Amino acid sequence: MTPEAMKALGHVAVKAWNEGRIELLDEVYAPTYRNHFNGETLDMLKQSLLATRAAFSGFTLTIDDQIVEGDRGVTRWTATRTAFSVGS
Repeated sequence: MTPEAMKALGHVAVKAWNEGRIELLDEVYAPTYRNHFNGETLDMLKQSLLATRAAFSGFTLTIDDQIVEGDRGVTRWTATRTAFSVGS
């Protein structure tokens, strides 16, 4: 995979989060995806995306930087949302 193609995957993932399009995650993650830190599967990640967007109005990811070296790549991003308070 070319460095440009690897960076494009980062853009697809960010688009999925920004637009709530969980089907785009299928282009970025293998069906057997497993986050070894918390055990999250691809289906769990999709539900997390939907729950996060439902909980935080105006949730947006912005790509700050992308680095590709050999067969590894990283996308550094910032998340923002609209803050609100619930009456006491």
